Amino acid sequence: MNTDRKNVIGIMGPGQNAKESEIDFAEHLGELIAEEGLVLLTGGRATGVMQAAMKGARNKGGETIGVLPGKDPHEASDHCSKVILTGMGNGRNIINVLSSDVLVFIGSGPGTVSEFGLALKEKKPAILGPGAEKLWELASAMDMPPVIFRSADALEIIEIIRRSISTRISK
Repeated sequence: MNTDRKNVIGIMGPGQNAKESEIDFAEHLGELIAEEGLVLLTGGRATGVMQAAMKGARNKGGETIGVLPGKDPHEASDHCSKVILTGMGNGRNIINVLSSDVLVFIGSGPGTVSEFGLALKEKKPAILGPGAEKLWELASAMDMPPVIFRSADALEIIEIIRRSISTRISK
């Protein structure tokens, strides 16, 4: 395993239908992720939670990856430091999940629910932030393993990310 590889944190959440509180939270969490020296990955579009998280990370000098559903690089947020074009539409959600060491879900929409389901299948550490209460209900109904956490506190989420990364590395 390459010990120089930076850990990738995926922030998943709605685009156009994101609430202002989710956008504000995503931007703050993006800042904290960058301050930790972690790489931020999102769906890459210039809207909602994706845009806000990348903006926060880039404002703190962080590295961001945007995994776009289409083939047009102009659809990417200006805050993407690296853009991945997939041409896969919503199929790109599996790339988001598999490429992230830990996933944070802020808010929920159809794409976010899809990514959450894939994270569960792949047993990826998943942190449910503000607006993701319905995802918790879904996971609880399925009696899911303890890789799911929830918190509405950005600093606590960073601590959960640290623990999840160190647990993964020690295996």
